[in-house]
Amino acid sequence: MQKSTLLFFLLSFSFLAGAQTIRRVTPEDTSKPKELEEVVVTGQYQPQSAKKSVYQVRVINNDRILKQGAAQLQDVLKNELNMRFSQDVATGGSGITMLGLAGQNVKILIDGLPVVGRQGATNEININQIDINSIERIEVVEGPMSVVYGADALAGVINIITKRAALSKFSVNARLHEESVSNEYGIQQGIHNQYAGFTTRRNKWEAGASFSHNYFGGWKDTATDRELIWHKKDQRIANGFAGYTNGKLNLRFRIDGLDEVITNPGNFSEFQEQFSGENLANDQQYLTRRLMQQLQGSYFVNSSLHFQAQAAYTNYRRQVFSTTVSKQTGDVRLNIADGSQSIVYSNGFTFRGTAFYKLSDKISLQPGVDINMESGEGERLKSGKNSVNDFAFFITSEITVLPKLKIRPGLRFIKNSVYDAPPAIPSINTKIEFAKTGICVCPMQMDSALLQSGNYTSASLM
Repeated sequence: MQKSTLLFFLLSFSFLAGAQTIRRVTPEDTSKPKELEEVVVTGQYQPQSAKKSVYQVRVINNDRILKQGAAQLQDVLKNELNMRFSQDVATGGSGITMLGLAGQNVKILIDGLPVVGRQGATNEININQIDINSIERIEVVEGPMSVVYGADALAGVINIITKRAALSKFSVNARLHEESVSNEYGIQQGIHNQYAGFTTRRNKWEAGASFSHNYFGGWKDTATDRELIWHKKDQRIANGFAGYTNGKLNLRFRIDGLDEVITNPGNFSEFQEQFSGENLANDQQYLTRRLMQQLQGSYFVNSSLHFQAQAAYTNYRRQVFSTTVSKQTGDVRLNIADGSQSIVYSNGFTFRGTAFYKLSDKISLQPGVDINMESGEGERLKSGKNSVNDFAFFITSEITVLPKLKIRPGLRFIKNSVYDAPPAIPSINTKIEFAKTGICVCPMQMDSALLQSGNYTSASLM
């Protein structure tokens, strides 16, 4: 009896112990989506999670661009916080304001290199001249980045990262976008965009090319005769790239070409006919051409040391071409009136080299050189050839004081060929994490260039 009772208790204990063990093993629910961390590169020592970045970085990926059905880059960025746009219907340009600062304080980059070709009275880049079909993602860094990217990054940086070759050996993509403008649509009206491109990958090599044709027929609305409220725009963009990757060494060459024509038709003047006997209309065309060539390379010695070098050369030309059209004969003649013709040439060279060195798990260094040389001539510039050369050396450090506290101090030393530069521009960025999820982050950015402008932001919660 006692043996039976003892055996019963032993079996019961084994069963309960086994049952408890079974309850502790919970199978993984594969139906739940797994959150992948967004990796950013702008302003970083090496690619890392956006949550770990000291800077406030927002990422707009390609899926989001496609879902929005955006026809131009402005359509994507106008939905972002702290960004505003103003449209110039005459020239077709788009002015950007970021954090309340005008576009000349916003650095526009393509694969980490600045875009050359400022225009208009506000002296800013027209972002709608960048091919939206070649964009893989956009990284927006808010706040002063003057130490790393120069004085024109006072409001922040918009880095446009282009597509690379797909994993397949050969890939072809095509896109057709048709859109009406209000109730106006036709062969010469509305928006008609076409895109075609290919990429190929073989072993350590990759290459690709694409072509985009974007046509906007203007917007008539209540305008009379030949005039348009929004003017016609005919844009052709082509690009190509080739890259080589061999473990520690990465090389990449890219070329981008732009040809844009904006047409501003004028009305016939009956008042002029009373004096000249001919009814003429004044038409204007704004012609823009840009050719940008990039060469980039990086070499990884080990996880604690790597180097990167980038160079770009850009030819930019913008012309105002004016003609007169006769209502009686239809003859088109060159307008010889003062100020009716204008042309501006601009050439820009950029070189940027950086090194990353990890002293320990808590301290990392990034020294670098930044050279920007720009020359130009034209009616809107001082007579003769003009040039502005900017040479800079900068160094930043990321210090992990505590697991949830990071500090990134920096210094930039500048030598400018035209302007008197300050002896040094300091900056400090601090990030404090209050939760492991990274939801409550308190970044504080302070940049001497921003302080000199009288605008600064104290610590704020995200």
